[in-house]
Order: sequence, then C-alpha cells, then structure tokens
Amino acid sequence: MSNTYAPYFTENAYETFSNTDAFIYSYSDQEYKLNTSEIEITQNEIEKTLYTSTFQVMYENESRETETFDFKGEAIVPVEGKIGKIQFNDQERLLEKIRE
Repeated sequence: MSNTYAPYFTENAYETFSNTDAFIYSYSDQEYKLNTSEIEITQNEIEKTLYTSTFQVMYENESRETETFDFKGEAIVPVEGKIGKIQFNDQERLLEKIRE
C-alpha cells in the first residue's frame, strides 16, 4: 500500500497515517466491495492548508446487498499535493458492517 499512497503524503505523515485504523478495511476475511461517491472537498478560507471533506462509501457484501455510509474528514496540506495529516470520522458503522 505504501507504493500507492505514500507519494501523496509528506515525509513522515504516511507512516503516522498507516499506524492508525486507516487500512483496517484491507485486513478483513470477508468478501466485499467499497466504492466512494459524492466527494466534496472544501479549502478553509482563513487557514488555507486546512481542508474539510464529505463523501459516501457504498459497501457491497458477497450477497450483493449494499449500504451507504456517510463520512466526514479533515486534512492538513502544508505543501501543495502532499497531505500532512488526515482523519475521517464515522468509520465504526462501516467496520461493524464488514465484521458481520
């Protein structure tokens, strides 16, 4: 995953991010698909390095049943094109669904 995601982070930020629950979805024994949609990213008008986002994640289990989950997030982008810190909330509901 490092080859895919690390280039989008500042030097130490990817390591910090990967030590969170960021990739927990990748380690499930369940068969499922995740797709994102309705992605909106807004730059803070006062603090130009701060961005907020909202997006939806559609979960599809192996029986092809789907459910959509709403996420919100914040990111600090201190250098153009490089994430210094990123976090998302409301992951617990999706994780519970994956673990069923």
